[in-house]
Parts: sequence; structure tokens; C-alpha cells
Amino acid sequence: METAFGMIKKNYRNNLRTKSADSQINELYIKCLCHNLSVLIQESFELKIEINFKKCCENYVAQADSL
Repeated sequence: METAFGMIKKNYRNNLRTKSADSQINELYIKCLCHNLSVLIQESFELKIEINFKKCCENYVAQADSL
């Protein structure tokens, strides 16, 4: 966890720009999402794994509709 927090702080700055608590939580979620996507893309290039984001999205939407 400390490594991930350090990477997020390094890549997306150490501070939050929004003022309200709800906005700060949302901003933090976005930073974590961006970090996770960047790590996923980096690893896919390093390991030569092809990721079909469109297919993943379609599967997720189909699963959400069935709930």
C-alpha cells in the first residue's frame, strides 16, 4: 500500500485541489483509478498481453444488466 500511495503522490501530486469533502473523495477515487489504469497498461506492454477494453466493458455492462 505504501508503494501505491507513493506512486500516486509522485504521479498525481500530493495535494487535492477541491474544497468540499465529497469532491475530495471523488478526486482521490479518480487518482486511484488513473493509477490502476496506468499500471495495467504498463504491465500489458511489458508482458505483451493484449487487453480488449471494449470487450471487457461490454461484459461488465451485460453483468450489471442481469442484476
